[in-house]
Amino acid sequence: MKKRIVSLLLAVCMILSLLTGCGSDKKSTDSNTGSDDNGTYTYRQTYSSVSTWSPTDWEISSEWDLLVYTASEFYGFWMNETKDGYDIVCELASKFPIDKTADYAGNETYGVPADATEGYAWQVSIRDDATWEDGTPITVDDIEYSIQQFLNPEMKNYRASLLYSGSVGLANGEDYYNNDKAGKAKLTVATDLGIAMSDLTAGSDGQYADKDGNKAYFGWSNPINNDWMQGYALTDYADYMSEDVYNSLDALANEDGYIPMTDESIKLLHSFTGSADWGGESEEDLINYAYREDGITEEIPWENVGFVKNDDYTFTLVLKNPTTLFNFESDIDNVILVKKDLYEANKQDTGGIYKSSYGTAVDKFSSYGPYKITSYQESKEIKLEKNENWYGYKDGNHEGQYQTTNILWQQIDEHTTQLSMFLQGNLDIVGLASDDMEKYGTSDYVYYTPESYTYYLALNTDFDMLKSRESDGVNKTILTYNDFRKAISFAIDRNDYVKSCTAGCNPAYGLLNDIYICDPDTGATYRDTEYAQKTLCDVYEVDDLDNLTGYDKKKASELLQSAYDQCKKDGNISDTDVIEIDYHSYGSEAIYQKRVDYVQDALLEAAKGTSLEGRIKLNLVEDQDLYNTMKAGQDDMILGAWGGADLDPYSMMICYTDPTYINEYGFDPYQNLTISVQGEDITMSFYDWYNELYTGTYAVAERDVRNEILAGIEKGLLLNYHVIPIDSSCAVSLYSQRVIPGSEEYINSIVQRGGIQFLTYTMNDDEWDAYCKEQGNNLSY
Repeated sequence: MKKRIVSLLLAVCMILSLLTGCGSDKKSTDSNTGSDDNGTYTYRQTYSSVSTWSPTDWEISSEWDLLVYTASEFYGFWMNETKDGYDIVCELASKFPIDKTADYAGNETYGVPADATEGYAWQVSIRDDATWEDGTPITVDDIEYSIQQFLNPEMKNYRASLLYSGSVGLANGEDYYNNDKAGKAKLTVATDLGIAMSDLTAGSDGQYADKDGNKAYFGWSNPINNDWMQGYALTDYADYMSEDVYNSLDALANEDGYIPMTDESIKLLHSFTGSADWGGESEEDLINYAYREDGITEEIPWENVGFVKNDDYTFTLVLKNPTTLFNFESDIDNVILVKKDLYEANKQDTGGIYKSSYGTAVDKFSSYGPYKITSYQESKEIKLEKNENWYGYKDGNHEGQYQTTNILWQQIDEHTTQLSMFLQGNLDIVGLASDDMEKYGTSDYVYYTPESYTYYLALNTDFDMLKSRESDGVNKTILTYNDFRKAISFAIDRNDYVKSCTAGCNPAYGLLNDIYICDPDTGATYRDTEYAQKTLCDVYEVDDLDNLTGYDKKKASELLQSAYDQCKKDGNISDTDVIEIDYHSYGSEAIYQKRVDYVQDALLEAAKGTSLEGRIKLNLVEDQDLYNTMKAGQDDMILGAWGGADLDPYSMMICYTDPTYINEYGFDPYQNLTISVQGEDITMSFYDWYNELYTGTYAVAERDVRNEILAGIEKGLLLNYHVIPIDSSCAVSLYSQRVIPGSEEYINSIVQRGGIQFLTYTMNDDEWDAYCKEQGNNLSY
């Protein structure tokens, strides 16, 4: 099963990436003999943590990985026989999807355009021999129930957005999800309505409204999508309000996270926004934090959501936006089923919101995939074994696959403990830390697996916020000068950096690394397209990618001098000011300090012979909430990372152009960007370019056109130098001497090496235990 979710690396994964490049997924072999009667084959691995494996509420990668073992995908992406690509096969589905857009074109209920010809509606047929682990048959009713629970407005499930947005976002899915607001006033960002504070007056109840009686509110915990707030909520800035002001405003907020606009709330909020630390805004500027009533939210019946039951084994999904066949086949796997009787039996009111504890205990979950969960001990271990009622063990299509009979997950946090257990023969895979590379980096059992995550320096570029944190003799505002940020990029020798600071990572020059596939038919990657290659050549000022290193000390020196000269001319730096850059990091251990020191040393080296020689300092600041700190403009630099969705590179631009996702304070996604599309210069904002590429005009355009636009967006972002790619993750792992991945070579991001499906063994559990005992439980790698 493919991981399709765009995800931000959290603290745990960040630490792992510094050590190993994060987790890995390995796959298949020539000696694959499949399941046999020669004992058990237990695949033993570690995991970080698991709180829930509910399809509607999982949050972290380990929880998703557990679902992968226990669910059947609609369409499987299998390693092909020649081990150089993949084949798409029907799994839970019995046929490949059929485009039914013509049947729904002009349908007003679903909002399908009258001239739509493809991509909006897809019919899926499922096999009639699929069952839950207890043998209960699976029909379309199970699929409909599961989708309805994802979107259940009474539950507000964590993964609801998988089915109301993205490439399988259902028509009217989001409106149905928001049915809890039915009958209430619809609130619209005030600046979108073109109103000012002077257009609002206090009514008899004390709440401000316009002349027509439409009441006004401040968005408290709700994102405010305008040029001023760029998708952030006021609560995102809680750390920068006094405790009294925050608590007083929070007490005024209603259950939906809005604060009625009254004289009291105006005074309280302005005591924060009008302060010198915030920027001394006027009361009129409060309109930038406001919403106003704009009609009534109507209730959407389930029948209006884009799910159509054709018969017991056939259904059609009608989408909000068109998508390609490949994206549909891949992303429909976001629909993981829940078993109705168990899901309903474990629902309870949690204070206004219903939640189900489905997927938190063995007896509160049901598998319908290759494996089932047999034991769960929180924070200790999870055991799985083959699901005897899975169709794949009987249909004749999976011969020679799934030799693994059991899976044992153990939660072991310390790397030294993991490595020790591996060398004793108690684990079948272990990630390597940078300190392990000298000893194990050339082992016959080491595997390097590139991953989708790109690490980049994220910079604060807002003059006022940087200025507010300067002190006597300290300058930060030079970060607002493009030449200074560009100098940082050219000062870093990425090839040397990855060798010095990481375990097996690769140098990164673009926001998307080499594994992002843009042509699913051939497996061609985005980075291999002419447009992506030209972007890197233009950004790093080289004629040929063969000459690309990203490192040019002389150019970096010239840029540092240029930035300094302009900064001094503008009166923003003195002859003696030291540039102090606060680099926030999850920890202060050596693995983090090494990265900070490398960037500082590179800048000091480039500054030699310039007016900034000896005047640049990076301060490592430990910060467990560094992304929110950056979003609030209260640091200067972090090491950010985005990854996932490696089969859909176009979706990734949301991370850099949508205010809800952007980490880098000061970058304005609404500024214009001109891109040449098939010879025509077209100008729109970064934000609009992404939306037109992913869900708008260019969503189903020719691949060549989409690649040209994607490269144009990426180039625009890179030339702003508020995001500076440094390295991309690569998992470095040791496999035990008894396991053989499906392919010795990494194939591509879709199949990697074949996964558990094609993993084989040279010894069963008893034979392996005996071998390890002979070796004194001290194996040599």
